[in-house]
Amino acid sequence: MFGKKILAVTVAVLMAIPFGIGVSAESGKIFSWNLSGNTAAIRNQDGASLTLDNVFKIEEADDGMITVYAAKNVSYQVNANSFAMAPAWSGGFNQAPGSRYKLYEKKEDGSRGKATGEIIDTDEMLERGIVAIDNPTREEKYWEIQPNHSRGTMTDLSGTYIIQLSDDHIFSSAQRWENDTFYLSIVRDENSSQIADVVQTVSVEGEGQWEYLSNGKRRFLITQEGYSSYASGWTKIAGKWYFFANNWDDGYEPYDMVTGWANSMPTGVYDHTEPVGNDGYYYLREDGSLQTGWLWRDGWYYLGSDLKYRTGWFLDSDGSWYYLSTSGGKMHQGWLWENGKWYFLGNDGRMYCNGWRPVSPSVEGVVMLGNWEGFHYFRSDGSMATGWQLIQEEWYYFNPDGSRYNGWLLWYGKWYYLQNGVMQTSKAVDGFWLDKNGVWIP
Repeated sequence: MFGKKILAVTVAVLMAIPFGIGVSAESGKIFSWNLSGNTAAIRNQDGASLTLDNVFKIEEADDGMITVYAAKNVSYQVNANSFAMAPAWSGGFNQAPGSRYKLYEKKEDGSRGKATGEIIDTDEMLERGIVAIDNPTREEKYWEIQPNHSRGTMTDLSGTYIIQLSDDHIFSSAQRWENDTFYLSIVRDENSSQIADVVQTVSVEGEGQWEYLSNGKRRFLITQEGYSSYASGWTKIAGKWYFFANNWDDGYEPYDMVTGWANSMPTGVYDHTEPVGNDGYYYLREDGSLQTGWLWRDGWYYLGSDLKYRTGWFLDSDGSWYYLSTSGGKMHQGWLWENGKWYFLGNDGRMYCNGWRPVSPSVEGVVMLGNWEGFHYFRSDGSMATGWQLIQEEWYYFNPDGSRYNGWLLWYGKWYYLQNGVMQTSKAVDGFWLDKNGVWIP
């Protein structure tokens, strides 16, 4: 019964057509067809006909259901009493260009009453709420598609559509006609994966099989527990992650295996709000498998086996410490101020530690006062030495910028003398005697 909420219109009328329906043993073949160049001529057994251009391929299933593969703009000529089309598996309403509907009253018992005398187009059907995609209907009316003998162009199509074509009856809200339909599937061009031939298959035990296509692309057919479907989105195969396109972006079509950078995140990974570099979150190798470990784009990043990017201090398997930006995960190079201490990370990102290391004032956009060039000393924890530091049995004193102190130093009420940073002991300097601890003895 045609009720208030037609998210059900298409489901109940246009879209409730399971895949493969269209032929019975009694009725025989529903459609005959011919493809000449890129022009398809399709004829229903009751005499309805449809001509389409920009067609690349037609497939016919064992049960007789046909699928027409065409470009996104398709010119047509129809000679039929009933011609309707709607996006498959979506709940969308009829999108056949030029469709017009004859309206009937709806009786209290739900049956169809007399004609109202109105014939309106698809837009007005939606505006008046006689049918609706997302909202409840506002007018309780039955409708039927008027005879369509026209030509035109269906533009900017995408995805798959159900086409209903008949001369035997008028398509209406009061009836469901399931045995006079076929699929129109929109593809990118003649090199589309949807119409490419499978040139090789490689089975993965218990999971499915890889399909190598004539256009150079790859797909994976999942076959488990009697169910088969092409992989879409993130899929784990033989212990490795792969990403399969689920739209027509970046040169890929649905089910194509993606290589290079992918902006989508694997299921369950929600801790990133910005892509790595400028192009994506995750990098897929030439064989399609997800690369973990160090990744290069506009800098270095580290992706762990848990599929999360490392941030902050990170200890690599080689025993080296790195610092990865807390906003994006990019590897840091040069000076770093962290928790009241200075650290220096080389061009390879490794933290300097345990000894003298050459440095340079490399903090971009920051004016660093003092002497930040030449050799500085770094402790075992990687922090730059300031103040007193024992190095190979000699005491050094370093300035706040890490440079070596020279001259007399007053430290907690005692005088010391340092030469090139080294504390002098058991000697006279400027006529003043320094004891074995470096303290001036008056």
